Amino acid sequence: MANNFGAFLALIMTIVMVPALLWLLIQSLRASHYNKPVREGMNRAYQGIQNLKLNGSTTGNTGRMHLANAQEHFDMARTAIQSSRYKEALTHVQLAELNIQEASRYYKITGNHPIPPSGRLITEGSGLVWLG
Repeated sequence: MANNFGAFLALIMTIVMVPALLWLLIQSLRASHYNKPVREGMNRAYQGIQNLKLNGSTTGNTGRMHLANAQEHFDMARTAIQSSRYKEALTHVQLAELNIQEASRYYKITGNHPIPPSGRLITEGSGLVWLG
């Protein structure tokens, strides 16, 4: 009877562990696929937003609206990264970059303040980590 219980326990462990390991493998592969585009896009978006905030000036609300939208998409991308939703993060990064481009049409760069490097997206293991 002990042999039957051991075989049953091994079967249950196999049924539970194999799908879990496959899921982890798939998540790791997806993360490594999106790592570089998300990391580079987040860093570009951060630089663009900070540049317009520190060095830009505008008289109209249209540029401010686009900059606020870019910041919102940037924050949503950061939230998606923390939840390991890299495809969604990439979409939000692309939308943030489009809003930055649109906002830069209404902003005039007047200063030359350096961008603080406090916010950076780095690769750690198979995932991404936002420092800042």
